[in-house]
Amino acid sequence: MTRIQLRDVSLNYPSPLDDPANRLFEIKKERMQEDLPVKTAAGVRALDHVNLKIPNGRTFVIVGPSGCGKSTLLRVVAGLINDYSGEVMYDKEDVRNVPPKDRYIGMVFQNYALYPNFKNEGNLSFFFQMHKISDEETRERIRYTSELMGIGFKELLPRRPGTLSGGQRQRVAVARAIVRAPRLLLFDEPLSNLDAKLRVQTRTEIKRLLRRFMLRTIRWKRLPWLIKSSSCTMEGSNRPARIRI
Repeated sequence: MTRIQLRDVSLNYPSPLDDPANRLFEIKKERMQEDLPVKTAAGVRALDHVNLKIPNGRTFVIVGPSGCGKSTLLRVVAGLINDYSGEVMYDKEDVRNVPPKDRYIGMVFQNYALYPNFKNEGNLSFFFQMHKISDEETRERIRYTSELMGIGFKELLPRRPGTLSGGQRQRVAVARAIVRAPRLLLFDEPLSNLDAKLRVQTRTEIKRLLRRFMLRTIRWKRLPWLIKSSSCTMEGSNRPARIRI
C-alpha cells in the first residue's frame, strides 16, 4: 500500500528575458484573477513550499490556470525533475535518489506519448520486455488489463496509435499505465486534447475505471491517483484541490 507525501517542496526555474515562462508576466495585468508563478531574482518560482498527503486508494485532483505549476508538481512526484528542495515520500521513504523506472509509477501524458512504431499491444508489453519478464506473464497481464478496460479494447491491440481516434489513444495510454501494476497513477491533463463531446465520454470512462480498478485490486495493491486538470475537477474525485503557486 502506497501513501504519497510532499514536505515543503519548492522549485525555481531560471528565466532569461526571452524565456516563454517570463512572458507570463507580460500578460499578468490581463489575468489578475489567476494565480501566476512568482517571479524572483533566481527566476520563476514554480513550486513554493508545497505540502500535501495523498492516502492510499484516494483520487487527488490538482486544478489551476496554465503556468501555475501543475505539470511541474506531477513531474517532481514522478521523479522526472529532481532539483527541488524538500522531500517526496513514498510510504515514508524519501525517493529523491530513486530513478523513475524504479518507482513503479504509471503516467498518462497530455499528448499520450505512445510509441508510434509499435502496435498498441507492443505499447503495453514494452515495459515487460525492458524488465525481461516472461512472455507468459506479459500475455496474462495484458489479458487482465484488456478485461479491465472494458468492451472494445481488445480490438485496439492489433492496431497502431496513428490509426486511432483521440479517445482510443487515451484508452491505450491509460492501459499502458495500468498494465505494469503501478504503486501510483499520474494523469497529466487527461481530457485537454479531446473535443467537448468526447471529453464527457472519456470522463465517464475514467470514472468507471477508477471504481472498477479500486474494486479489483485484491490481486494488485491499491494505489493513489493524482490527476492534473487546468479546467475542472474530475467528477467523483475524493479530494479536489486548487493549486496556488
